[in-house]
Amino acid sequence: MSSNISLKGRGVNRIITSKVMLSPLAGVTDNIFRRLVRKWAPNSLLFTEMINATSLKKGYGTQKINQIDLEEGPIGVQIFDNRPYAVSEAAKQAEDSGAFLIDINMGCPVKKIAKKGGGSALIKDRKLAIELVKNVVKAVRVPVTVKTRLGWDSKEENIEDFLFKLQDAGATMITLHGRTRKQGFSGKSDWEMIGRLKKLLEIPVIANGDIKNPDDALNCLKTTNADGVMIGRGILGSPWKIGEIDYFSYE
Repeated sequence: MSSNISLKGRGVNRIITSKVMLSPLAGVTDNIFRRLVRKWAPNSLLFTEMINATSLKKGYGTQKINQIDLEEGPIGVQIFDNRPYAVSEAAKQAEDSGAFLIDINMGCPVKKIAKKGGGSALIKDRKLAIELVKNVVKAVRVPVTVKTRLGWDSKEENIEDFLFKLQDAGATMITLHGRTRKQGFSGKSDWEMIGRLKKLLEIPVIANGDIKNPDDALNCLKTTNADGVMIGRGILGSPWKIGEIDYFSYE
């Protein structure tokens, strides 16, 4: 099975040649950590730490994106905020700094982010979420993607409609964490639900949640039929894991 994932941007298309990706992790996925990961995962899509669009405009967080174009391999930039203009400006700045793609965070469960209308709060404010995607797509030439969850506090929230609208707004790939916002990181990631949603979408879907080793990745890919997997907390203390999982995650 081919691992290539094709993403269309407004002016620049991208090809991801590995189906194992590194999730953005605050305080972890800085350029030093990414360089360690890259030793074992030359082709994987890695991400910077999450970037607050409003803070970036004020000059904070620029170190997260400075000179990422000098790093080897694809580096994505994930942005969170609830202000369309700020997110669009931050996306353009990240693109100018060498971002492989722009990802909009609609899944972070942390209260201080959701309380301000960013992260997983956008699952509830769907009109704003769609506006954010449309504005960013207009602002940059590289592909725009979204990372989100299965719902705010229930899997019965018509998440399908939300994903369809993100797709129609111009999101070229969606990463799904298999939990609701209410679950946080408790309970079990619902890979079967991810699989059902994957069948409905035309764009690539990446599965996220409870992937810690090659067996997990293979089981997740088999269960979800996702185009790839994204590993977050499972890599903590083990920068070689992305490469290890990538090596074993092919049929």
